[in-house]
Amino acid sequence: MSVKDIANKIMNRFRELNSKVDHVVDQKWIQFKLMPQLNTKEQDSVNDAIELLERNGFIEIEKRAGMVCLVLTQKGFDTIYDDDRENIIQKIQKAILEQFAHNNSRVGDTLEQKWITLMYMPTLNPVEQKYAQEAVIGLAKEGYICFNQLGMLVLTEKGYNAIY
Repeated sequence: MSVKDIANKIMNRFRELNSKVDHVVDQKWIQFKLMPQLNTKEQDSVNDAIELLERNGFIEIEKRAGMVCLVLTQKGFDTIYDDDRENIIQKIQKAILEQFAHNNSRVGDTLEQKWITLMYMPTLNPVEQKYAQEAVIGLAKEGYICFNQLGMLVLTEKGYNAIY
C-alpha cells in the first residue's frame, strides 16, 4: 500500500464519521485501528501520509485534550463529499419513497418526520443533510406526497403508483 493509499484510508475515516469541518480523527484510531491493518513497511509510511494530507491542506494537526488529532479542513471536507445537488436530492427522494414501500403503504398512509430526522438523516453525510428538506419539498411539489396537519408525510395516489 502506498503513502497515497494510506492517506486515502485516513480521509475515508473522516467520511465514515460523516465529519464536518473541524472534526477530528485522533491518535487512538490511528494507533489501534489503522496501524494493525498495515504491515510494518506501511506502518512506517503513516507519518508520510499524514504529512501529505497536511501539505495538501486537507487536514491540520492539532493537540486536543492532550492527544494529537488530525483536524478536517474546509478543503478536506470539499474533497471527501460530492456536492451534486440533483443526484443527492434524487437519492433522498428515492429513499423516502422506498420507506413508504417498505412499510407496505397505501394511499393516505403516513411517514412520520421522526423517521427522517432520527433514522434517515444520521445515515447522510453533512452535504446530503443540507438537501434533505429540499428533497422532501420536491416530493410534495411533484405530487408524490403531501403533508397532514401534524406535519407527517402522506402518500398520494401518484406516489403510490410510483412505488408499486
